[in-house]
Parts: sequence; C-alpha cells; structure tokens
Amino acid sequence: MNRPLVCCVLPLFFAAQSLFAINPPAGLVSRSGDRSVVLHWDRNSDADLASYRVYRSLNIGGPFVAQGAAVIATGFCDLAVNNGATYYYQVTALSTSSQESAPSVTIAVRSRQIAVPSLDCMKTSNRACEHSLA
Repeated sequence: MNRPLVCCVLPLFFAAQSLFAINPPAGLVSRSGDRSVVLHWDRNSDADLASYRVYRSLNIGGPFVAQGAAVIATGFCDLAVNNGATYYYQVTALSTSSQESAPSVTIAVRSRQIAVPSLDCMKTSNRACEHSLA
C-alpha cells in the first residue's frame, strides 16, 4: 500500500515549526565606525517575544559566538572590534519560554577609522571655511 507523500512531509513541517516557534529577526542592517559596529533590525511581531541575542564571527561560516547578554532593544553596538577587520553578525529572537529562533540573515561589516574633518579656513576676510576630509 503506497501512502501519499503528504503523510510523511506534514509531520516534518510541524516538527520544524515547533523547533523554531518564534520567527527570526528581519531587516538586519549595520553601520560601521571607528572601532565600532552598530546593528539594527526590525521588531519581531511575535506575541511571545522576550528578547534578542546577537552573534558574531570572524568567518562567514562561523562559529558564531553570543555577544553578551540578550537585548530587549532592536539594536546593538559592538565596541569590541578592530578597524579593518570584517565581522559577521546574526541575530536570533528569544521567546518568553526561552525558545530561540533560527538566525537572521548573516551580514558582513568592516569596522573602519572615520576621517576627522579638518578646517582649512582661508585667511582672507569674510570667506567661508572650506571643509575637507583628511
């Protein structure tokens, strides 16, 4: 007796849903600065959302390491980075029952030194200062 494929696929589908009962964060974006990386993501709309966990790696394939305690806000500032290095980030959502979502998309961020604007003021009267990035 041949059983339809549905009888085998549906249990796997529901098992995967219960494994990740909360949706992963979406809309992950970054901004890098001098020895800093700022991450932001869209608020998760799940009713049982408790917090988020940020993970970082030096390699796109991991391993990813949690960056401190879980956060409630939809943003994170990483001040433990070196300029010129590329870091890979993922964010997960945590439910009130401590279930963790699948990770968000992985984004790559390169911390960089920001050029400080210098003022090259002209010495002639009533001239505006010219701003240049050194």
